[in-house]
This record gives sequence, C-alpha cells and structure tokens, in this order.
Amino acid sequence: MIDTIAVKDGHIISREDRPLSRAMRGELVDHEEFAYTLPSGVERFLLSSARPIRNPDGAIVGAVQISLDITDRKRGEEQRKLLQ
Repeated sequence: MIDTIAVKDGHIISREDRPLSRAMRGELVDHEEFAYTLPSGVERFLLSSARPIRNPDGAIVGAVQISLDITDRKRGEEQRKLLQ
C-alpha cells in the first residue's frame, strides 16, 4: 500500500473517508476532487468517482473507483489566477 496524504477542501481525508472506502460502505461518490501527496513529496490532483458492487441479493461484495488525473488542469488554473 502506498502511503499518501489526501486533502479535500483544505482538510486531510483519512483512508476510511476516501472514495473507495465510502463505496464499500454503500455510498455513491461522484466527481470529487482530491489533492494527493505521495511519499516522494509530489502532489497530484485527482477527480474521483466510486460505486459499490453488489451481489444479486444486494449485499456489497466490492467496490470500483475511477480517478482522472487533473494535475495539469489545476496547475493551469493556478497560473491563470496569478496572471490576472
């Protein structure tokens, strides 16, 4: 497991409150932005969605998450703000 720090809206988000863990509890997560700091110190921005996977009886048997790396977009937005 890679040890990362996740931040959303200026608050550190525990592993239990990240999209995949929330989906494992039955939540639907749509298009939430997170800043992740990797152990190397590199920061990446991800746009994430997650869904629970249920068996025919409706019990949660897993979850799936999809994340889009939006780091370049976020850095471009920051540069435009500085130029204004």
